[in-house]
Amino acid sequence: MTEHSLALIGPLTPDQIAEQMATGHSVFSPSASEMTMTCEESLVLNVLAEDRGSFYAAEGTVAHALGEEWLKTGDRPDQRIGDLVHVGDFEIIIDDEMIGFVQEYVDWCNEAKLGADEWFVEQHVDISKLTPIPGQGGTADFLAFRWQHLILIDLKYGKDPVFARGNKQLRVYALGVFYEWDWLYNFQTIEIRICQPRVPGGLTSWTITREELLAFAEEARSAWARSWQPRELLTRTPSTKGCRWCAIQATCPALYLFMAEDLDVFESYDDEDAEIDARMAIIDVKPTAVVSRERMLAANDKIVDEVIDGPFPNLPSPPALHTQALAKLLRYQKLMESFFNSVRQELLSRAISREEELLWWKVVESRSRRKWVEDEDWAVDQILARFPALKRDDLYVTKLASPAEMERILHTKAKEEKLTLKKVKTFLDENGLTVKPPGQKTLAAVDDPRLAAPRDTDVFFNYDDEVDI
Repeated sequence: MTEHSLALIGPLTPDQIAEQMATGHSVFSPSASEMTMTCEESLVLNVLAEDRGSFYAAEGTVAHALGEEWLKTGDRPDQRIGDLVHVGDFEIIIDDEMIGFVQEYVDWCNEAKLGADEWFVEQHVDISKLTPIPGQGGTADFLAFRWQHLILIDLKYGKDPVFARGNKQLRVYALGVFYEWDWLYNFQTIEIRICQPRVPGGLTSWTITREELLAFAEEARSAWARSWQPRELLTRTPSTKGCRWCAIQATCPALYLFMAEDLDVFESYDDEDAEIDARMAIIDVKPTAVVSRERMLAANDKIVDEVIDGPFPNLPSPPALHTQALAKLLRYQKLMESFFNSVRQELLSRAISREEELLWWKVVESRSRRKWVEDEDWAVDQILARFPALKRDDLYVTKLASPAEMERILHTKAKEEKLTLKKVKTFLDENGLTVKPPGQKTLAAVDDPRLAAPRDTDVFFNYDDEVDI
């Protein structure tokens, strides 16, 4: 009996498994591990759901391809600036800004290379020892090995903060690497790094031990085994982190019930414990309970019941809530924004493709801005013909290049200087030609790596203090 022999009976048919694998994606995806290890049925629902893609995912695909090319050739891909890349239905333009962001990732990878015996870029990792069916895996962005130490670096090009600490996706990758290479390197420490260059403080790192990684293996194996039960036995367990990327979140009654009732956030504003865990507590609200099928079937009636004013209980106005209550409410912002955005897109899709009539809503055209016709040169010629006193330069607006653009210009066009990009940057900064003003104050989770901003009162001098002169 093989380790996967029990997978013959499961929630997906062999044809459904083959169809998913044919897309290049595993049924058990490391990137979806936070969702599928929490909510049993989410794995099946997302495999069967239509993959609509997104502009942001397409952007990430292009950024990853640039990072791969850069790391493998060792050359900054400036020649790609201005390229238009098609990813699915989306068009992504490679610009200076993208190159600059990708460089942060490349620099961190190059640093990891220095002490490594081996390193790999965009490396396939097999995770089948964790899953009920064979042939499962994913692609790790960057791996570096040395005796008893493993480094994984993941590029996240999105703007929603993701942290290395507790990251299930990268621990799954780490286990796949561990099972393949531990015989040679005897890994004792595993360093997980996430590079999110578009987020302030987006370089985060978390180191775990061999024992901690193997303990997670049992957790992952058990969770994914539960998700491979016959379909009628699967249950849904919503969570603040897992549900945000679920393909069916807009139509999931369990998620609605989770937010409206199970979170208890609308009726109870104080945590039972006086102290809040300084790690992950703000951004990760643990799943509360499994939502039964009976409760999910009743969710539609609950929402449209005319007796109640709306699906959520009325909230006090923000000025009436004390500070701890507001801080607790903010934990659910990302999940609720994601949920309602998905609801809007689902309703729009039903109204357009199915021509369904909606209560309270209608399909309209969004605001649009005028733009030049596709042949801009023709438009300019027509204007100059009508207004002969004007010159072509009068019709164009020029501005000084950004510091990042200027660095590329000086590097590529001042060839006789033979300056590296680093030397150009040093010249601009050390000669006082650029400044980096402080950013506006904003809120971040307590485990965000950025230092807390000083209080405004700290800038005032206390004349009661004794001062040595």
